[in-house]
Amino acid sequence: MIISLFKRVTFLAGFLLLSASWLSVAAASPEDLRKYLPDRVGDFRRAGSFEPKDVSLDSGEFEVQTAYLGANGARLIVILNRVQQDARAYEMLTTAARNLRKEQAPEINSNIGTAGFVYESLVSFFKGPHFVRVSFA
Repeated sequence: MIISLFKRVTFLAGFLLLSASWLSVAAASPEDLRKYLPDRVGDFRRAGSFEPKDVSLDSGEFEVQTAYLGANGARLIVILNRVQQDARAYEMLTTAARNLRKEQAPEINSNIGTAGFVYESLVSFFKGPHFVRVSFA
């Protein structure tokens, strides 16, 4: 069951990655956010609305969070950040990996996005100016 859920989380992360590449860095309207966080992704459906926070109209940077529910009851939390530069998104990824250290930091590789990692019930990656975290709730 865990492997099946992991495959679904990886699918969701991959879909969000493709969705994130559709928008230009300057767009951050609620209509555009629906392209990033669609109502349905595979077997998952978005549960409730989402509100962007930390929106900078000048730079187009924002963070948005929402939840997805699977047909089997799995609940995922998706947090998407868009920043001005790819380097900042990579910095966010490496900081997240460093903060998860217990005995060993998760391995960052190119299996998801430009670079990302899987650690226990968390998938994190960046591609371009986007940093995404998907976790089981």
